[in-house]
Amino acid sequence: YVGSTVGLGFALVENASYISMALAGDYSSISYFFTATLRGLSSIPGHAMWTGLSGYAIGCWLSRGNTLPSISGTAYLSDDAEANWVLYDKKGAVIEQSSWATVPSPQMVKWLGKHQNHAWPMPQTISIGLMMAIAGHALWNGSSWGVGMLLIDNTSGLAIVLQLAWLVLMVLILWFCILRWLPTIVLSPKE
Repeated sequence: YVGSTVGLGFALVENASYISMALAGDYSSISYFFTATLRGLSSIPGHAMWTGLSGYAIGCWLSRGNTLPSISGTAYLSDDAEANWVLYDKKGAVIEQSSWATVPSPQMVKWLGKHQNHAWPMPQTISIGLMMAIAGHALWNGSSWGVGMLLIDNTSGLAIVLQLAWLVLMVLILWFCILRWLPTIVLSPKE
């Protein structure tokens, strides 16, 4: 989950910059609408999935007893096998954590259970996780750029429709992939 959370944070910052640039440009209302809508539908789940893949692989690597190098002399991970993550609210009070029994919700477990027979395995090595993340991101950006370049001289409404159709197809493929990987993570047996 940490990898996906990192991707969501990055998508937030990246989307804010793209949307701000769209507002500042010519035809700002049209540009803003398309940028905000398309980035919201595609960038957010895409970044969560790509960093989730690499984060999962890094977690597998760490769970095999590997450690991260320390630059500052402080440990990134606790050597205590019983150590838990602790969350604090803005006043410094510890936030009570829920057990795995309540996360995910029973509805999500039921929904993902329908897809469990078709689930894909998650990457177990850092190199595979990073390659999958880079390939997914490159395919997304590269193909979207390529479609845009093919249609650059076409000013008709058809060009806009084709560009939007390509993005819809990419979002559907992204959600298909998410439905294949998510059951592996959420429904896998916990130790």
